[in-house]
Amino acid sequence: MSRIYWPPHATVDPRELPELRRGLLDLAAPAGAWERSEQVRSFNEMAGNPMGVGQLPTPESVNDPAFPSGTRIISGPMGYSAEELPDAIRSAQIHADNSMLWYRTHLEEAQLIHVSAELCEVIFASIDSMPESRVLEMDDPPVPQGLVVFQTPFIGIDAGNEFEQVRVDAMLWGPVRLPPWDGWPLSTLAVVPGYGMGAFRYFDPTTQDDLVSQFTRAEALERGISLENQRGWMSLGRSDWLLGQRIDATTHCGIDPEGKAQQSMMEDRKLMAALWALVKQKRIVERKIILPSRESARRLDRQGDQTRRAVEVVHLRRPEYRPRNEDGTLGQRKVGVRYAVRPFWRNQAWGPGWTKHRLILVPGHLRGPEGAPLQHVERIWSVDQ
Repeated sequence: MSRIYWPPHATVDPRELPELRRGLLDLAAPAGAWERSEQVRSFNEMAGNPMGVGQLPTPESVNDPAFPSGTRIISGPMGYSAEELPDAIRSAQIHADNSMLWYRTHLEEAQLIHVSAELCEVIFASIDSMPESRVLEMDDPPVPQGLVVFQTPFIGIDAGNEFEQVRVDAMLWGPVRLPPWDGWPLSTLAVVPGYGMGAFRYFDPTTQDDLVSQFTRAEALERGISLENQRGWMSLGRSDWLLGQRIDATTHCGIDPEGKAQQSMMEDRKLMAALWALVKQKRIVERKIILPSRESARRLDRQGDQTRRAVEVVHLRRPEYRPRNEDGTLGQRKVGVRYAVRPFWRNQAWGPGWTKHRLILVPGHLRGPEGAPLQHVERIWSVDQ
């Protein structure tokens, strides 16, 4: 297995992203480290049981008192019958196998994208202003398949019940084709295209101090397990966004439509919509292509890696922003103080007859006459950690 490296206290070198991709492919391989966790996650979703059960059930074990009690909710008068349970478990297995195939397919073909820390700050700060009415269109992503690595991790909503927050270091997107969400049987030949979004985090409980790391350290201490072998990349699950759906549309599988799973899914969509729109704005960002170092390329060659190795590095350009007067002309508004304006999204019309719309990020800036006192002294962009 290839080296899966992530320096915990240093700037991430984007030239290492091809090796990171190779490592993620090893983890997603058949019988790899992620396969079991994906099977358990799929079953928990099917059961409506986000309790983090660490083993898969059988029709015999699901009502066994020794089996974790949280899974028994799927059996009985309000859940699956004894006759239905075997098919339900097989369905969860098929769902997990399809998810792993999706990871492998799109990790192979994804454009590697490294987002600098300054641009991460802008993207994360702009999520709250992303309109939930935003509808997914086929040409929204800058490339059909992408693996984006954030130099600064994103701290988002955990879809489970154990923790409030989850750390996201990377996101993968790629096309999906799913049955329409209108109650049709899954055997229908009709499908709706869209994009799947998979989230990943790098986990190092020896240096990280989020709640998951604290829990892992406490558990390792209690069980006498060394933390040195706990480092590695984790798959946090996948959500789907079908074409024509709003950001706030319910999840395709209908799991927990009003709970944290729905909030987490909406946050994923806002994060991707913000990234996709911002990467396309040449006046705000700079994009350049780099290749792995000679040593990294040699290591990949020895492993027989045939994936694309070009990495797109995206930086914040920070152009001078000139606000408009109330009459629409360029210049300064006639106010007596200077104040900070946070970045916000504008749904700007374009195309023939101004019939199309695209998201444009208006960058954060100071508004008011030069030399006037600041009304508030604060950072223009902030990230809620």
